[in-house]
Amino acid sequence: MQEQERRDLRELIGKASAGDGTARVVIEDMILALDRAGRADDVAAALEQVATFGPRDLHQVIATRLQVNDHSNGRQWPMIG
Repeated sequence: MQEQERRDLRELIGKASAGDGTARVVIEDMILALDRAGRADDVAAALEQVATFGPRDLHQVIATRLQVNDHSNGRQWPMIG
């Protein structure tokens, strides 16, 4: 991830932790866009930030969505920890 992407994500995580529903959607869309672009390392880094600094349920929602997308696209279930 580029430094600006990291900062933007960190700012959005702060807003989501404060209860901003729009920030939660933007975070989810951002990570799913990284996944669609094939940037697996960036997806892992973003999920780590969400798991460390964000609401626990947000991490669960995103991880589940990534798993469903992988399964729907004919790939095997991912090993997300």
